[in-house]
Amino acid sequence: MPQTVAIVPQDRAIGNVVAHVTIRESYRNDMEITMHPVENGAQISDHAFLRPREIELEIGWDGSTNPGDAFNQLKQLQAARVPFTVYTDRDVIDNMLVAGIATVTDQRTAYSFLAIVRCRQVNLVSTQSTVVSPRQATSGPPLTGIAGAAAAGTGGDFSSRSGNSPFNGIAGSVDQGTKTLKPGSAANLQDPHLQQTFGAAGVQGLPGSPSGPSP
Repeated sequence: MPQTVAIVPQDRAIGNVVAHVTIRESYRNDMEITMHPVENGAQISDHAFLRPREIELEIGWDGSTNPGDAFNQLKQLQAARVPFTVYTDRDVIDNMLVAGIATVTDQRTAYSFLAIVRCRQVNLVSTQSTVVSPRQATSGPPLTGIAGAAAAGTGGDFSSRSGNSPFNGIAGSVDQGTKTLKPGSAANLQDPHLQQTFGAAGVQGLPGSPSGPSP
């Protein structure tokens, strides 16, 4: 005697909502592609990315279900804003949210419920962070002269007193106030900040230093 086999269609579901009938399914798989010219040999994946997937489902419930109850199920799923999975016979799509619900009541649906549910995928990503020490942040060829003093946080005030300062944005610069020369005094030769900024020979050549030119 031949065995009887039941053929059951694959369940269709929007999260935990299962409709009695699916009338139509519409899928959208779009890619965003740059409109700017791309240089030959460039990494094309840097200029194109997949947009979140979308699916529009036209579903319905027969008269055995209260239309208000079916509508509330969809509204609660939308308001929860918790990613869910959509199951169809064509695809299984994760991380979906209800983007829109449309329904119309007329003479055909007075005792049933039909709705168009539009779902959109959320692209979930993972990020990583790292701690960079000050030595690593300022690594590179050493700076000399005034720029080196500014990067080391020594010397005069090299912070942005004016928008045209060449030392704006130098990492590690510290505002230590304005250093001025003391005319007619040998203290300039003993000032560690001036020594480090201009060097011993440079300080001696400054106006007001004992061996420098007179102002």
